[in-house]
Amino acid sequence: MLSCKEVVKKTSDYIDGNLTTKERFEIWLHALWCYKCRRFIKYFRSVFSREMIFDTEMLDEASADKIVEKVTSESSASQAQKKQ
Repeated sequence: MLSCKEVVKKTSDYIDGNLTTKERFEIWLHALWCYKCRRFIKYFRSVFSREMIFDTEMLDEASADKIVEKVTSESSASQAQKKQ
């Protein structure tokens, strides 16, 4: 099973349809149980479908960590607000 970091790194290719069927299935399967990655993919689609360019080759592990951390913190804040 893919980690969240791997999903973040492959999201651009996933959205663009540049992955094999197996890779797409692995991301789909991961997103099925991982709310944070589902949210990230949805956000990514909405932002980058507006003709923005994203070069996954320039995404290093530290950047992937920052993205996962941001999505996690936003998700936690959003859930805390819903409980109030």
